[in-house]
Amino acid sequence: MALSYCFIQKMVQNIAPIVVQQRIEKMGQFSSTDFFFTLSKNRDQALFISLNPSAPFVGLFPKNQLSHQVVTPFFQSLRKELDHAFIHDMKLLDDNRII
Repeated sequence: MALSYCFIQKMVQNIAPIVVQQRIEKMGQFSSTDFFFTLSKNRDQALFISLNPSAPFVGLFPKNQLSHQVVTPFFQSLRKELDHAFIHDMKLLDDNRII
């Protein structure tokens, strides 16, 4: 199910003030398409990103509800690239549904 541009715009507006200007502390893979990132200043919640084509999602979840369960080669590459990365900004790219 594709998410509407307006819905994604609202998600970004709600999440960006919490996520921006933080470092990614830890990363985990919940399933083959779902990832979570704990942040440096917001230790109670984790940024959850689902790349599932039928139900994509970006949101904040309580950290205690997420556990590291799966490790794939993609996740290992992602972890190398994003280890202690700094989130400068979170916005929609042009007028697409790309965050």
